[in-house]
Amino acid sequence: MQVKVITGLVAGLFAAGIAIAQSTPPVPASTSAAPAAAATAPADRMARPHHRHGNPIAQLDKDKDGAISRAEAADHPLLSKGFDAADTNKDGKLSKEELQATHDAMRSKHQERHEASFKAADKDGDGALSLQEAEAAARERTARMFERLDANKDGKLTQEEMRAGRGHHHKGGKAG
Repeated sequence: MQVKVITGLVAGLFAAGIAIAQSTPPVPASTSAAPAAAATAPADRMARPHHRHGNPIAQLDKDKDGAISRAEAADHPLLSKGFDAADTNKDGKLSKEELQATHDAMRSKHQERHEASFKAADKDGDGALSLQEAEAAARERTARMFERLDANKDGKLTQEEMRAGRGHHHKGGKAG
């Protein structure tokens, strides 16, 4: 039963990754899709600073100087970890431009990874995934994820192991 649940979750994540890799135009603000999506977002995700939408400087800039200091970035795990790399002018603060450049670079990396995953799953190289290719890719990803999460290597996942894996992912760890 757990394997079926995990396989379903992974298949959904894989499909979402493929959808992200496709360059779809943004939904216009006038449609009702955006408010509906925001209304259905889990409350705990909205509470985490690295998942909030809007102006990151306004959300993190406690002293309102228009930049994010190392101390202000401390509450944001990804920003704190990559602070030195993002601070290209080495002034100890992240400007809006530095944040945008970092965001763009990360988005590009994610898109490259998703495209590579899609290409690897497309076994016949026709530029599309058949049901069999998608299922095979999901099984491979599920097996890798299972191996990573099964901390005691007993061939079973406990809720504690799954929670620990989720925590690792959100603290900047690599997912499957």
